[in-house]
Amino acid sequence: MEEQDPKACVRDRLTGEDVELRIVKSAEMLEYKAMPEVQPRDSLPCKCATAFGGAAWSSSVIVLPPRSRTAMDVSENQLKTCVLVSGQVKVSVHRSHFVMRTGGMFYIPAGNNFTLENMSATRHARVCMSEFKLFEKES
Repeated sequence: MEEQDPKACVRDRLTGEDVELRIVKSAEMLEYKAMPEVQPRDSLPCKCATAFGGAAWSSSVIVLPPRSRTAMDVSENQLKTCVLVSGQVKVSVHRSHFVMRTGGMFYIPAGNNFTLENMSATRHARVCMSEFKLFEKES
């Protein structure tokens, strides 16, 4: 299969000019990094790859190995929307817990603690997460 050029000619919304932007990333182009996590000693680390991003947003893929769990994180000044691409994941937000399956979506409001835990003992889970920074009110 031929490698695709990840850049495309798109219209800049402010100037109306054509610009080149990277708008495609194949699975092979993603660069995963280990995430801080709470895990059993025999578990592989959770990994995250940021595919796209700007000053106020980003889009990432999180891979959770069997029975792994991310460290508690705080969404601070960001809201996060997620799609469970594959697997079964326990999502904990503040004091609430939900078990999500492939195709499910969830949202993490700004200012909340959250963790993700793969419920499977044999399969990896994949979560696609988009983060959006909230802007402070001007005084």
